[in-house]
Amino acid sequence: MTLNTIELMPQDYSHAAILLAESFYDNPSHIYIFPDSSTRLKHLQWGLKANLQLNLNSAKYIGKSFALVEANQPPGMREIQAMAFWNYPESRSLGFVSKLKSGWLTMPFRFGVDTYHRLMEVINNMDEIKQTVLGENKAWCLNNMAVTKKLRGTGIGTKLLHQQIQTVILPSNFPAILMTQKEINVNFYQKIGFKVVQESKIGTGKSAFTNWCLLLTQS
Repeated sequence: MTLNTIELMPQDYSHAAILLAESFYDNPSHIYIFPDSSTRLKHLQWGLKANLQLNLNSAKYIGKSFALVEANQPPGMREIQAMAFWNYPESRSLGFVSKLKSGWLTMPFRFGVDTYHRLMEVINNMDEIKQTVLGENKAWCLNNMAVTKKLRGTGIGTKLLHQQIQTVILPSNFPAILMTQKEINVNFYQKIGFKVVQESKIGTGKSAFTNWCLLLTQS
């Protein structure tokens, strides 16, 4: 299979959301937000597609995507084999219109009030962690990354991230920050050059989870 690296188009968001939802189905943060396993996949697919639309297809265009797809397949038809997308260091808060167009504002009605409150609890906690770590400094933020099951363990995810770090992150002279809730992912990112800068607990009750914040600096 010949793979090309592309930026996601709006027509690709549905396929990308399927990959992301399957990859993050058992992520501790998503188990906390969506405790009902029978509806979690459906909610994740919708929510992660809305997240792509909000970050990559808004008027302010605050994110940059990298995806591996089979060569010679058109947008909307190509399966996403691996992907990651980043928020720019200079990205700004999105306004009402962007959130409305992405569907973000309908989440309380789609997910239910309790689920929406857990979602916002997690988002707010992670925003506070980034603020604590970065202060007034700006950084690239890895919003998410996923590799399809058949390519996991092949090194394709490492290759994709290395490409982004070498061609985009390091030349920008900004650091990069990310969050993960699986210890196995901590080891993966450490091998690429990230360092754990904060480990904390998010949530309440039995489903509260550990969150690791990692930073890649220019030095």
